Amino acid sequence: MILENKSMIDLISRSVVILRSKNLFFSLSSSVIIIAVFAVVIMGVLGFGESARAETLIDYENGSLFSASGGYFRYYAEDRSILTLDATQGFDNTDQSLNVNTLMDNFHIWWIQNDIERTLIPEGLGCDRMSFFIKIPDNYPLDSDYNFHVGTYTRDPEIPSNIQGQHYYHYLNIQGSDYPTKIVLNQHPQHRTGSSDTIEDNPETWNYYDGFTRFYMILLPLYECPISLPFISHVDEVKFYSISEPENDETINSISCTYFGDGTFQIGWHGSSQYSDGNCDDHTFEVRYSTSPITNADYASTVIVPGSPFSQYPSSYNFWQANFTIPITSGTAYFAIKDLDSASPYVSKIDYPIDYMDLSITTSSLPEAIIGEAYSQSVSVTGGNTPYSYSIISGSLPNGLNLNSNTGLISGTPTQIGTSNFTIQVTDNDSSTDTQNLSITVNNPDTTPPTISNIQATNILSESATITWTTNENANSQVQYGTSPGGYSNTETDSNYVTSHSIVIYGLNENTTYYYQVSSEDQSSNNTNSAEYSFTTAVETSTTLIDFGDSEANNAYGLENWSTPIKDSYTNYRAIGPGGTTITSGSNGGYNYQGVQGTSKQFSNEDVIKVNWYNNSSNAITFTPRISFTDSDRYDGDSVWYNMTTTTIQPNSTAYSDYAINSSSAGDYNLVNVNVNYDNTEVLICDNVKLMESSSSPSTTYTITNFINLVANWLTSGSGLESDVNNDGVVNTRDLGIMMSNWSE
Repeated sequence: MILENKSMIDLISRSVVILRSKNLFFSLSSSVIIIAVFAVVIMGVLGFGESARAETLIDYENGSLFSASGGYFRYYAEDRSILTLDATQGFDNTDQSLNVNTLMDNFHIWWIQNDIERTLIPEGLGCDRMSFFIKIPDNYPLDSDYNFHVGTYTRDPEIPSNIQGQHYYHYLNIQGSDYPTKIVLNQHPQHRTGSSDTIEDNPETWNYYDGFTRFYMILLPLYECPISLPFISHVDEVKFYSISEPENDETINSISCTYFGDGTFQIGWHGSSQYSDGNCDDHTFEVRYSTSPITNADYASTVIVPGSPFSQYPSSYNFWQANFTIPITSGTAYFAIKDLDSASPYVSKIDYPIDYMDLSITTSSLPEAIIGEAYSQSVSVTGGNTPYSYSIISGSLPNGLNLNSNTGLISGTPTQIGTSNFTIQVTDNDSSTDTQNLSITVNNPDTTPPTISNIQATNILSESATITWTTNENANSQVQYGTSPGGYSNTETDSNYVTSHSIVIYGLNENTTYYYQVSSEDQSSNNTNSAEYSFTTAVETSTTLIDFGDSEANNAYGLENWSTPIKDSYTNYRAIGPGGTTITSGSNGGYNYQGVQGTSKQFSNEDVIKVNWYNNSSNAITFTPRISFTDSDRYDGDSVWYNMTTTTIQPNSTAYSDYAINSSSAGDYNLVNVNVNYDNTEVLICDNVKLMESSSSPSTTYTITNFINLVANWLTSGSGLESDVNNDGVVNTRDLGIMMSNWSE
C-alpha cells in the first residue's frame, strides 16, 4: 500500500512528536512505536477511526483569562488596550468572551505561553488548523487586500530552545458586523518576515503548529476608517484542530466567514503569498453550501451560492471574497471553496454556527430628550435569529415618542418634561425573548453657554503653536487667529465635544506675533467666545539633520559628521510630494523607521526635534509618531522610544510633529530614528528631520488676562503645570519673573 494521503503522512510525524513531547519516545521500544503509529494510520485509512485532533486553547468559560496550560492574551502596550472577561458576549453557544477595549492606535493583542521562556503551546501539538471568533465594530471597513492579520512564531519542537522561532503572517480582510467573524488558519501563511518569496504549505521541516511559541492578532487602523477610539472588540473560542480529509492548502488559505443576519454571509480567503504570484493569479473560485458537513466526495451535490464563480478582489494582491444570501438563518451553515483553475481535487471548508449566542438587548441606557425637539434612538440587539420584533411590556414612553416594532427605533418629539420608566421586550424569529428596563428623561432646553478657562498658547515653534483651554461642560473647539488685533483671518476647529480642548495651528511665520480668540459651543448650540490673547512664534534657527530625497543619493545633511541614513527594509524612497521615505512593502506602521546616524552629539534639555511629513491621500490623517535616540532598528516595545506630538495632516498637505527633549531624555547620542506609528502604504511621506537647539526656544507673551490667570494659579496651588513657565518642573518666583518680563500690556 502506497500512502499518498498527506494527512496520513503528517499523522505519522505528529504521532512521533507527541510521544517525544510526553517523554515517552525513549522509554518505549522502536517496535512498539512503529506498531502503534501504523495501527493509527491503518485505522484512519480503512475508516476504523478518525484521525482528526482538536484542542481548545481558551474559551473563557472557566471565568479566567488563562488557558489550562497557563497561556493568556496580553495587550501589546499597556496604554493601548484593556483586556477583561465579558459575560454578555459569548460565541458558538458559550457564555463569555475576551473583551478588548482599544484605547489608542489599534487593536493588538499577544498570546503568551510563558512570560520568560519561549515554551511551546501544547494545545497546538498534532494539529494543522487554528480557528477563533472575533467581533469588531460593525462599521469597520474592508481594505483592498487585508485589514487584519495574525502574526505567528514557530520553531523546531524537537530542539530545546528559548527562541521565538520563524515569524509568519496570515492575512485577512474582514468587515465589521453585529455578528462575529469566524477565522480558520491552515499551515500556509501568506508572508515570512524579511522575505517576499512565495510561501509554501507548512513552510518549515516540522509540523507548523507543533512549533508554536506565541502569536498575536492585530486589526490595522485604516486611514479612511470611520471608527473612533476607544472601541470594543471580542475574541472567543480559540482552538487548534486537525482535518480528517485533505483540503486545498495551496491556493485557499486564511479563510474568514462573517454573518450579517437574514442569511447574508461574507467569505474571504487569500492565495499562497502576500504578493501577486503565478500560483493563483486570475483564478476563479466556486463556493457551495449545505446544512450538513461537506466532504470532497459530496461537494458536487451541494448548492452553489449566488454570485459564483468569484474573481480576485479589485486592487488586491492575493485576496478573494464572496458576498451572498442563502436560505439558512438558523443552525449551522457549512461552506466549501473550490479553485476552478487548480489541479487540486480538494476543497477547503469553513462552517458558521448562526445560533452562536442567546438573544440579548445590549442597550443599557438612553440619552435624555429635550422638550419640543426631535428625538431618535435605536435599541440594539445581538444574537437570536432575525427578524426581531419590539414592544413595551410595562411602563410607557414619554408623551410624543413612539417605538417602531420592526426596527426598535424610538422617535418623535417629546411634549412633557419628566422621566418615563419602561420595559422593552425583543422577540426573535424563534420566539425567544429578552427584556431590558430603560428610562428617558425629558428636560427643558439648555440655554447656558459653557464657561471657558485656563487658555494658554504652548509648544510655540517657528511654524506652529498649540492652543489649549478647558470648559465646564462638553463642547466643541474653535480657534480664530491672525497677525493683527481683532483681525482673525484663519480658523481651526475640532467638532468633538470635550472639556479639555487642544488645537494645533500650523503654517505660521517665524518671529511673528499672532492674536487669537477661542470659542466653544455645547451640544445645545450655546456658544462662548474668549477674550483676545497673543503669542510670538520662534525664530527658525534649526539644523537639518537629514532631508530625505527621492533616492539616497539625493539626501541632504546639515550637521557635520551626520551623514549615514538608516531605514527599514520595508521603507524606501519615493518621489511623492516633496520626496522622502515611506512604507513601500506591506502597510505595517510598526515596521517603518527612518533617520540618520553620526558621531556622538549632546542633545540638551529643551532642544526640539521636528519631523516634517506629507500626506499623499485625499483624507486628513491623525497619527502619533515615535522617536528614539538609541535604537537604530524597528520599534519593538523594549528599547527606549518617545511619543512625538500627535499630528493631523490635511489631504495632500504637509505638517510636522515634534519632540521636546527634557531632562530625562537629554544626553549624548549618535542617532535620531523616527517611526511613523501608522499603518499605510505610500501615504505618509517623511520629508525631513530637523533639530531646534534650546538657544532658539521661543518665549510666550502674556496679556493681562492670562497673566492674572497664571498668577492666580501660582498663588493658590503653587504646583499647577500651567504655571511652570520655564518648564523646569518647579513652580516658583522664577516663573513669576518670566511672566512679568513678557507681559505685553
